[in-house]
Amino acid sequence: MINKITDIVPSPPKDLIFNLLPHLKPKLCVDIGAAAGFVSKRLMEEVHPSEGVVAFEPFPNNWPYFEKNTSGYPNVRLIKKAVSDRVGVSRFVVSSVVQGNEKNWEQLPGYSSTGHLEEAAPSNLTGTRIEKKVRSLAKVFLNKYVRKKGAQSLLVKTTTLDREFPSERLDFIKMDVQGSEALVLKGAQGLLKEGRIGLMYLEWDGDQEVLDILHGNEFLLYDSHYLLGNPRPRHGIYEEMGFEIIGETFLSTGKKALEMVLRNGEPVWAVREIKRRNLGWIQTDLMAVHRSVEGVFRTALKKLTSP
Repeated sequence: MINKITDIVPSPPKDLIFNLLPHLKPKLCVDIGAAAGFVSKRLMEEVHPSEGVVAFEPFPNNWPYFEKNTSGYPNVRLIKKAVSDRVGVSRFVVSSVVQGNEKNWEQLPGYSSTGHLEEAAPSNLTGTRIEKKVRSLAKVFLNKYVRKKGAQSLLVKTTTLDREFPSERLDFIKMDVQGSEALVLKGAQGLLKEGRIGLMYLEWDGDQEVLDILHGNEFLLYDSHYLLGNPRPRHGIYEEMGFEIIGETFLSTGKKALEMVLRNGEPVWAVREIKRRNLGWIQTDLMAVHRSVEGVFRTALKKLTSP
């Protein structure tokens, strides 16, 4: 079950998580899929974790941007690896990189937010995990040899959260791994079983395995804003499913996506129904709250809705 955030906060701000974190006062934060370091920087500026931020980013093109954006924060540490379910080496697939002419992304040539481990299932592809893998590799081929947008496939080092944090408590984890969420969670079984993760903020596109792992380790789940790509030009179809379209945004790929909140209906059904009816790709950022911090989290939510 995923709780609908609009039942608690009728008009949730886009950056809801950054409204909540200062109330939760996390000591150690982890940024998985850190990209250009924007989230790591915001965590240091707005949340001030006393033990800093540990960030993971495997794509070399993104490292200079990360280091530039976080250069003023010695308490931010970058680990140049992908987080997975095992320690070793895996193939990392990047379907496109910023060319420098994409709206709102002009200052980041070479950057990419599309990278994912080959064995993962990207959220913007539909079908089974195997079908997604085939389509992902085909997309790289087309981009590299037809569109020439810098698509590439490379080997990267992988690690696990259990390996990197054998005894620490992780108060907050942000996870943007393009379909590798289940792999990351499988590599954190020790942390999960010992209750050493407080709050996670992770992309979710309908993967049941992710829900099973989180529910099985005493996490309560809340949705937030939804991102819908490749929307269909059918007037009112998303509203009929319970969504409210609140705006649009430009992705680093140069394409537009709709920003939505879910007003009516159940989140799991809504996400899967959009995919079943081929109405675009969709994802939401789940807030996974461990039972141990549930009271503090609910108190923080109440403060947002208090007059």
